[in-house]
Amino acid sequence: MLLAACVPWAEFTVEPMSVVAGKVATFDASNSAVSEKEHGKVTYTWNFGDGTAAGDGKIVKHTFVSKGKYNVTLTITPEKNKSKAKKGVVTKTITVADATTTSGASAGLKVQAQGSDGVLIANAKVDIGGLSAKSDAKGIALISNAPVGNNQVVTITKAGYVSQTVQVAIAQGKTNQLQITLLPVKEKRAIARAEAAQVIASKTLGASVTLPANALVKPNNQVATSAISANLSPFDIKSLDMSAMLGKGRGRDATGKLVNLISAGVFSIDFYDAQNAHLQLAAGKTADIQVDLPYASINGKALSVGTIVPLWHFDTAQGLWIAEGSGTVVASQSSNVGLAVKATVSHFSTWSWNFVIDNLGSVTVSCVDNTQQLTACDLSAVVVLPDNSYYYRNTQIGAEVTTVVDMPTDGNVTWLGISSQGQLGSVQSTTTGNVVVALTPALTDNFVQCKLADLSPTDCNVVANITLNDGGGTIALPFYVPGDGAWVRTALYTTASINWSASTGFSFGVGDQLIRYEGVATSSATGNVDLSLSNQIITNDKSLVLSCDSNADIYPTGTSVGQANMPTPTQEAIVNCNIGVSVIGTNSNFSYTSPSMLAGESINLLLPPMAFMDTVYLGATGTTAQSNYINVYTSSPANTLTNFQSIMLRLNNLTST
Repeated sequence: MLLAACVPWAEFTVEPMSVVAGKVATFDASNSAVSEKEHGKVTYTWNFGDGTAAGDGKIVKHTFVSKGKYNVTLTITPEKNKSKAKKGVVTKTITVADATTTSGASAGLKVQAQGSDGVLIANAKVDIGGLSAKSDAKGIALISNAPVGNNQVVTITKAGYVSQTVQVAIAQGKTNQLQITLLPVKEKRAIARAEAAQVIASKTLGASVTLPANALVKPNNQVATSAISANLSPFDIKSLDMSAMLGKGRGRDATGKLVNLISAGVFSIDFYDAQNAHLQLAAGKTADIQVDLPYASINGKALSVGTIVPLWHFDTAQGLWIAEGSGTVVASQSSNVGLAVKATVSHFSTWSWNFVIDNLGSVTVSCVDNTQQLTACDLSAVVVLPDNSYYYRNTQIGAEVTTVVDMPTDGNVTWLGISSQGQLGSVQSTTTGNVVVALTPALTDNFVQCKLADLSPTDCNVVANITLNDGGGTIALPFYVPGDGAWVRTALYTTASINWSASTGFSFGVGDQLIRYEGVATSSATGNVDLSLSNQIITNDKSLVLSCDSNADIYPTGTSVGQANMPTPTQEAIVNCNIGVSVIGTNSNFSYTSPSMLAGESINLLLPPMAFMDTVYLGATGTTAQSNYINVYTSSPANTLTNFQSIMLRLNNLTST
């Protein structure tokens, strides 16, 4: 939703959502966007559409005498600019049920959609039991007659995000509140040839997908060819990515038992053709997936090359992780601990390498607002375990002291809380005792939207540079903003201007050219931020077909590169090799190491977007039949490489002088 500067934006909710004739309903305009600094004193006027006198105030109570549908209108009038008639107005149709037929059996559901980066997501679709609703500009979706009972499945989808599904309990006779967190898609890749055997390497977390030739098929089982796109989203298990862990980390093991999971890696993968049809692996085809590990121990379990880690795929119908085979810990040169998790899969989904966590207890928690009153809130608990691995727990609590179960019995916790009124707070604790999370109104609150030169809205990655008033310097916060815009809120105090920068992802232009759009803007701590993005051509898309020669050159011990009178080498057959690629330059900082390859095998590696003079470094290491450790290195300017150029690396045992 695009908001005009200095015009109040009216919004309200009603509690209970299932309004009944003869019973009091509460109308709350707290989610409206209005600033007394900009607008002065603000008047809230309510017309309930039933012929009764108008109501006045931000929060009002009203009782409808008879059942029916009523158009309720909220008008927000600012003291300033009255002559310009700049008012915020919203009208909603409220269905009032007959008290004799409801008997209190109706159940309301209020869902707030937010990103793992904290933005409020508009136009997210919420589905439960065949019913659906879309979220408003503040991320709130309302369903008035949700099915009642335990294990109700709620799915929330939004373009640009990894879809989320959770199981929830819906209680009768009240509005059930639920906050659902979505992970922005990490990387949208344009792939020139779907049919090629290739390794698609993500720019983050050493993640990669290795596909055989003709691996992907359309819904009609026809092999996908030509240009396609890929959404690659490796979750950083040591960050707030895990606040968007699908199904809130609950799974069903091979025996059918429900268990809590602690993750060693999560990777969401989706392929689409030019018509946006979802692609899958063909029958009989498999793919290898891999993600770097950030630490070498998880919940006290040491990890090393060869460690077996249970593998799980996410079942969107159940809202649960389902055990499916296992993965393995492998060596990785891009990981800070030298380790990654790898698996072979037969279908694409969101996959996770998880251990069952069973050393669980409980913690007593409550949230209080800025008036020190108990308030309902959504809580994310980031638990650092004794071995420095992380465990995440997400839950909603009511306006009461609550016992949060399924918490580790030992560790240090950072609690992050948010209320449906937008108040934020955090506190640290151990995994014992009573915890109070104090919430306060957001200190920066901006509606952000990106537009291209033709004024069409576009998705963008945004960085807010906020200079703190307490002398803490400037903090750069990254956000993903969908094309329809999003509210970005923080608890950082600043009176300085906020500097915003934004860019789109990469997309195909003419031929193989990749294009992205960039822009900047400044704003105050509140208000609208309109980012106008300009066109910038970045690079040409390039894939390389890489392989190791089937034989290696073995020189006598002591031979160095470039010495005079080089001896004639002997040849030894290659058993296996690993190929490494890195790109160093103005726009790229990329490295990738292939899985172990047999002699004669090749990979099709899609390089990241490169600038004209970036340098591509190629290297390989391997072993021969005589167990000699051998290597080779070479480099080339990016502009000298051609798309799908074949390069065979001849390994040797030489050392540089």
